Amino acid sequence: MNGYLVDKDELLRKADIIIGATGNFGISGDEFLKLKDNIILASASSRRVEFDIDSLNRLAVEKIQITPLVALYRLKNDKRIYLLCDGYPINFKHMHLGALEDLLFTMHYEAIRTILEENLKPGLHELARSREIEIAERWLRYYAKF
Repeated sequence: MNGYLVDKDELLRKADIIIGATGNFGISGDEFLKLKDNIILASASSRRVEFDIDSLNRLAVEKIQITPLVALYRLKNDKRIYLLCDGYPINFKHMHLGALEDLLFTMHYEAIRTILEENLKPGLHELARSREIEIAERWLRYYAKF
């Protein structure tokens, strides 16, 4: 499978949000120290493997559980990392989104349909803004009844 290649060091320095979906440790050891301050880390893998939580805990001088699903780690270099679901996949662990899941699954379905119908090449693509608005408006009309 082809993907979109990025320079990992640049990604670590510049990203505001990283959603790991490699199936392996995507970030480990001192790589956490390279992350941009206030970054959000989320896993979309099938298990708790994207981020080396043991290393993150060793590098942290403070951990604050902001909500049951969000923890703030302050590292020894004063950078802050927000970790979702304790590193577990956000689509499995503790996630009961109900109505929001319908919207997310519809957006995923639409993205897959667009890729297949338009025979898109590997890379980053966006849904047409008009399609996003149409999906959101239908979702709002349906769930406004509840």
